[in-house]
Amino acid sequence: MKNQLQNLSQQVKKEADLLLKKTNLIEQLNKYGDVHKRGSYELDLMIDGDIDIYVIDKQFSKERAMKCLDEFILQNSFYGYVFYDFVTRGKRGFPKGYYLGLRTKFNGKKWKVDIWFMKTMDSKSNRFMKKVVAGLDEVKREKILELKKIVKDKKIELPSYIIYNAVIDGGVKNLKQLVEFASKEGF
Repeated sequence: MKNQLQNLSQQVKKEADLLLKKTNLIEQLNKYGDVHKRGSYELDLMIDGDIDIYVIDKQFSKERAMKCLDEFILQNSFYGYVFYDFVTRGKRGFPKGYYLGLRTKFNGKKWKVDIWFMKTMDSKSNRFMKKVVAGLDEVKREKILELKKIVKDKKIELPSYIIYNAVIDGGVKNLKQLVEFASKEGF
């Protein structure tokens, strides 16, 4: 199963790269600031069509984020668009920024692209990513991929960062332990 999950993760990342290239998404976002591909893409832990991108915009404003969203809508490479203002309506656990959610179907698979426009990199996210990278080894990488696949196949609503914490900090090794860990974390 080890090689299967690593192969699946590599395949999903290749598809992500193709989607990003086909839609010119990164080039378009580069007009607005420094672009950082984060989450499972950055960690090489992709199991499904979910790409997280942060845009650090020195001219950060709601108008610029909305202008970018308008460009995506006019480009028509995606079929669904969402916008949230987490600057004026902050929400615990979310960065202070503007969220653009893009949805599409590519190579027969549903894809979700989460884009965060921020003035500076979210320090909480940065610390978390550094912690995950430092804590990853081949055994933990394989366990995370295995648990992410189980969660996806069973259609369990659980953010990936809970799985990363469960394996790296909690030593979780199976679904039962993951559910217990997630419950303690409020999920």
